[in-house]
Amino acid sequence: ASALNGRYRSENLDATYVLEVAGDETLNVTVLDPAGKVRRTVALKRAEAGSFKAPGIEITPDDDGRGFMLETGRVSLPFARAL
Repeated sequence: ASALNGRYRSENLDATYVLEVAGDETLNVTVLDPAGKVRRTVALKRAEAGSFKAPGIEITPDDDGRGFMLETGRVSLPFARAL
């Protein structure tokens, strides 16, 4: 299993992101609402410098593996691993 796999939360969003690496090139992201229901699932492809991209979204893992930065257009939001 990848060290990136797991549940993450942002203080700025009332949502949980569940990350799961599939193979070498794909990162599956499932967005859960506060009740734990799936809002959407997105498959991102590995890009340069260790990030993962899909149209309008980029996820860059932190160097320490404890979170990631979500970038959507002009907005950047930090996420931390949920306990």
